[in-house]
Amino acid sequence: MNDSTQPKIQQQMYTRERHGIFRSTEGFDTIAKSAGLDHSFVKKVLHPFCQYDAPAELTARGEKEASLYPEALLLFHAENGETILGRSTYQPADFTGLRSAFFTHNYVVPAQYADEPATDYKHWLNAVFEDHYDIEHGTEIPEITAIPVRENAATPVHAQALLAELHISEQIFKQLLYAAMTSVAGKKKVYIVLDVLVEQSAEKAKQLLEVLFASLPYELRRQLGFLTYAKEPHSKKGVHLMFVEKGSYV
Repeated sequence: MNDSTQPKIQQQMYTRERHGIFRSTEGFDTIAKSAGLDHSFVKKVLHPFCQYDAPAELTARGEKEASLYPEALLLFHAENGETILGRSTYQPADFTGLRSAFFTHNYVVPAQYADEPATDYKHWLNAVFEDHYDIEHGTEIPEITAIPVRENAATPVHAQALLAELHISEQIFKQLLYAAMTSVAGKKKVYIVLDVLVEQSAEKAKQLLEVLFASLPYELRRQLGFLTYAKEPHSKKGVHLMFVEKGSYV
C-alpha cells in the first residue's frame, strides 16, 4: 500500500494552557489536533488517557529536572479498531511558570492502516513524540503517513541480560508472559513493579515490553495494551499491562 492510498495517522496534543479547543479559559485541554479527529472521539476516548501523576519519590525530594521523571508511554486499541499510541511527560512549569503540569502527545492509527505484527511493536516502543507545543501556531496539526521512530531503534534488547538485571528468572518471565496472554483474553489486569531506580523505570519497562512482545503470538501482539508508568495501579480499558511506581500498593 503506497502513501497515496494509506490512511493517515492523526495527532492530538493535551496540556494546561491559557485556552484549548474545548475550553476558552485556562486549564487542561486538547490544545491541537489533526483535522480528521472527531471532537467526540477526542473527548470520550482520548481525554481519559491524558493524565500524569508524578512519582511520590521525586516529588518528595522536590525534583525539578524533567528528564528524571519517567515517561508514561501508552498503547491501546480502541473498540472502533483504531490504535492509540501516546506519551505523557512531566513538566516542572506550565505557561505561568508557577505550577507543574504534564504534556500528552497521542497518535491515532486508523483501523485500515496496514500493520506488520512482526515489527510494529518495535516502532511503538521507539516512537518519537513532541513534549511541547506553542498554541500561537494554531489548533490544527498535520496528519502523517507514519509514526516517527528513533534513529537507534534497530538496536535489539539482549533478553537474557535484561532479565538478569531486573532479577526476573525464567520461571517468573514465563508467568508474566502467561499473565499477559490471559489479560488480553479478558481476565485480570497485570501490574508490574520493577526493582530499578524510578528514573530508569520507564526505559526498563519499554525494554521488558520488547522482550514480551517478541515472545507473543502475532494475534496477541495486535491486541495487547500497556502503560510504562503509573503512580498507582488503576484499571483502564484496553490497558492490560501497567508498570507502577515502586512502593505503590499492588
